[in-house]
Amino acid sequence: IVQNVSRSVISPDPNLAIDQIGIPLGVCEKITFPEPVTKDNLKELQGYVMNRYENEYPMALKYSYGTIDDMKNLPPNHRGHRDIEVYEKIANSLEPGMIVVRQLIAGDIGLFGRAPHLHRQSELAFRIVPIDDKGFTMNPTVCIPFNADYDGDQMNVQFVQTVEARDEAKKRMHLTKNIIHARYGALTVATDQDQTSGLYLLTHTNMRRVNEWNPSTGVGFTDFGIPYVDKNKLIHIYSTVFSEIRSGPNKGQKRTIETLPAPDYGEYYTGRAVFSHLFDVVDANYVSATFTGNTPKTDQNGDIIEGKERVLIENGVLLNGTIEKDAFGEGGSSIAPSFIYHEGYEKGTEKLCEYIELVTRLGLSIHINLGYSIGIADVGVSTSL
Repeated sequence: IVQNVSRSVISPDPNLAIDQIGIPLGVCEKITFPEPVTKDNLKELQGYVMNRYENEYPMALKYSYGTIDDMKNLPPNHRGHRDIEVYEKIANSLEPGMIVVRQLIAGDIGLFGRAPHLHRQSELAFRIVPIDDKGFTMNPTVCIPFNADYDGDQMNVQFVQTVEARDEAKKRMHLTKNIIHARYGALTVATDQDQTSGLYLLTHTNMRRVNEWNPSTGVGFTDFGIPYVDKNKLIHIYSTVFSEIRSGPNKGQKRTIETLPAPDYGEYYTGRAVFSHLFDVVDANYVSATFTGNTPKTDQNGDIIEGKERVLIENGVLLNGTIEKDAFGEGGSSIAPSFIYHEGYEKGTEKLCEYIELVTRLGLSIHINLGYSIGIADVGVSTSL
C-alpha cells in the first residue's frame, strides 16, 4: 500500500522560491505528519488541537502519550456538538515527548519527482506551500532537472513521515543542495527559456538599433548598440524582482531591490548596469568570469561575422558580452563557480540560490517591460536568397 503520496498535473508559479512547491489545500488536509512535542513547538501544537474544535485548517487529528503506534483520535466537531472543554483538556495535557499528528503545513518537506528517474536530481526535496488550487505548482526555473514542461506533465510528491527523514532530506536531497549537476558539474537549476531570452535582450549589443530612443517607453540604444533605460523604466523593471533571504537574522523574508545602480550612460542606465546591480544586491561583488559565449559576433552594421562574443565580468560588473545560456543557463555555469569559490560550498550555494531567483525574475521582467516584436520583413525571404 502506498501512503502519504500525491500525484497531479504541474503548472508554473514564478512567485514561488526555487525550493518550494505549491500543494493543493485538499492534499494538505488529508495527509498528515506526526510531530513530536517539544518546548519550542508546544504552543503551536496546542493551537492545532484547538483548531480541531473550530474545524479550521491546520488542525491536529490524533495524539499519543507514547509512540506512534499508540495513537488516540482527536474527536471531530463537525456540527459544534462537542464542548470546548474536551479540546482544552487535551491541549493542556500536551507535554514534550508526546506526538501530535497534524495536517501538512507550509515548510513541511515533500520529495518531488517525475518518472523516469534518470539521474540523482530526478527526485528532490522541496518545502511545501499550501495553495487553493487543484494541481501542483512550481517555479519554472526547476523544470530542468526533471525534464518537465507544462503540457500536461504529472509529478509525484512523497511526504516524509519522521523528523529524522525530514532532516536527512533537507541535508542531502534538498534542491539547494543539488543545484550543481552530479554528473557534469554545471548548473542544473538556472535560467531557462523566457528567463534566458530576457537577459539576452537586456545585455545584447544590437548595432542595427544604434542611437534609437523612444521617450514613450523610456528605452533606447547607445551609439554602440547597448540597450539603456530611464529611471522610471528601471524602477518598473526592478519592481517585480525579488528573492528569499537564505541566511542571517532575516532568513525566510523577501529581499526586494530598494536601490538603483549608478547611471552609466549620462542620466540613463544600460542593460549591463541593470544586470550587474544584482551582484550588489546579494553582496557578491567578488564575481568575476571570462568565457566565450554562444552569441555570434557582428560588424558595425549588425551583420553576423565569424566568431563568438567574449563575455567579461569583473568584480561584479558586466563589461562586455551578452548574458545567455552559456553564461547562466542550463548546463552553463560560467558565473556560478565564483559564488562557491569565495563563500565555500554551503554558503556559496545559499547565495547562488538567491541570485538565481533574482536573475530569473529579472529576465521575466525584461519581457514585460522591454519585450520584442517581429514583423513580416523579419520572416520574409530576402531578395538575395
